[in-house]
Amino acid sequence: YTLFPSKAIIGEFHDYVIYHTDLSSRALSTILRNVSSVNQLFRLARRDFLSFRNCGLKTANELVAFKKTLRKNLGYIANEKESKIQSDLTAIPFFLKDDSEFFETIMHELSPKSYELFANKYQIDSLEKFMALKIENLISIKNCGYKTIREIRRIQNTIIDIFKIIIPKGNC
Repeated sequence: YTLFPSKAIIGEFHDYVIYHTDLSSRALSTILRNVSSVNQLFRLARRDFLSFRNCGLKTANELVAFKKTLRKNLGYIANEKESKIQSDLTAIPFFLKDDSEFFETIMHELSPKSYELFANKYQIDSLEKFMALKIENLISIKNCGYKTIREIRRIQNTIIDIFKIIIPKGNC
């Protein structure tokens, strides 16, 4: 199960698409055949949809519209130029910005390889630096694969969810 910013929880992506959408049969079969998760769907553009088998311009446009609707329903930022996955740096409470014990606890949640990479080699030594790590930048780091990126994003999203509980919106 995945918890999204809107507090929506999706178990199996394919089940969600089948039971909660009004996609045409061609668009539905295209998604079921080629997409396995919400995050993968969000990374796809119209040209990616067009490269799928039996997906023409009309179906690709339908899938782009579905992606935008899903993004809005799940509480993600509507502006596609911003980060693919929401990272809300303003959510860091002032009393935790300099809390080294909290930061160390977070860093020890990383795998040993990731900890070595970020704590020692790239000297990520504060919560702000950790939360500022973006997928675009992580991809270019040597020895930082998709497993490490997923690990970082999972921890960042958990931290954001915790901050949203600690400090309700408007009290930052």
